[in-house]
Amino acid sequence: METALPRERLSQDRDGRTFRFMIGASKNFLTINTYPDGRPAECFVTLSGESGSETVAWANACMQAVSIALQYQAPMLAFANHWVGVHSDMCGVTGEGEAGIPSASSRLDYIGKLIRREYPVGTPSLAPSAETVPDA
Repeated sequence: METALPRERLSQDRDGRTFRFMIGASKNFLTINTYPDGRPAECFVTLSGESGSETVAWANACMQAVSIALQYQAPMLAFANHWVGVHSDMCGVTGEGEAGIPSASSRLDYIGKLIRREYPVGTPSLAPSAETVPDA
């Protein structure tokens, strides 16, 4: 029987980055807090113009689930790869030009592209190294 990996919680004092992004006239924020080694550990999103909406509730629930998964060592890129290409009514030009992310088909598409760009390595492999494999 396999045992679950232990949850790796963050300390009270944590490092992170907040990214501001625009899609059309909609201003949004993504915050990604990291472990001391730089691995993503939790994320939050703020969507402008949606206060109290079901969209905000779903976005918050999604980010809570992603944060918990990250703390159980799920790779952030697994989420990003699924989000790139998602389409919604909130789509268009970002104003970042070719140096950034010039357009997005949805907020999730933008977030996926941003994660791919800013956290390309993802979570280090969880496979045991040769030193940790017990002798048979």
